[in-house]
Amino acid sequence: MNEQEIYAYLNTLRDAVLQVVDRVKELEKKVDDSIASTDKKVNDLTSVVYDEIINPANEYIAGQEKEARFDDFNEKYGEKLRPFNEDLSALEGDDFDVVREAFDKYDDFEGDKMGEDEYVEALVEQLGDKLSSIKSALGVPEDTEIAVEQTEDGGTIVTTEDGEVVASTEGEATEGEATEGEATEGEATEEEDDPGEVAAFEEELKNLK
Repeated sequence: MNEQEIYAYLNTLRDAVLQVVDRVKELEKKVDDSIASTDKKVNDLTSVVYDEIINPANEYIAGQEKEARFDDFNEKYGEKLRPFNEDLSALEGDDFDVVREAFDKYDDFEGDKMGEDEYVEALVEQLGDKLSSIKSALGVPEDTEIAVEQTEDGGTIVTTEDGEVVASTEGEATEGEATEGEATEGEATEEEDDPGEVAAFEEELKNLK
């Protein structure tokens, strides 16, 4: 084999090697693209599994476990707390549930907390003392049910179960209506309860929550 033939053979061999290298690069790119595509599919599938299956399932289980804890709490302490529901619902509305409110606050509290028995006993004492002081300030017996209503003009009326108004405040007078201190001549004005007393009453009720 002469020198010219050797050069021709080497060139042919070089071209073949370069073709192999190019082919290897193509295969590497396909492998990389396939891996990236597979990773994306895995990540998408993982997100679907967690977002649509695992997380909702965990939330459902947590909700069921909380309801089970509430049922136990209600069975143990419902009789102690429900007597306060009538008075507290006067401010919170007919759907207010003092047992649920007490349980949620206790159950949602994070960190060290007193035992359930201690918590409920302290809460019952607090509610009893505050409601007694509120009713005493309004001049009604402790066993009297009271209701708080909002008037159309934004005022507040506190009534007993017999319909007796024990406290009230005026809302903002609408245009054309006489406001306090601006009654027309000859028109008698009724004596109203101290607005501060009613405001204090509302604030006390809010603190019971």
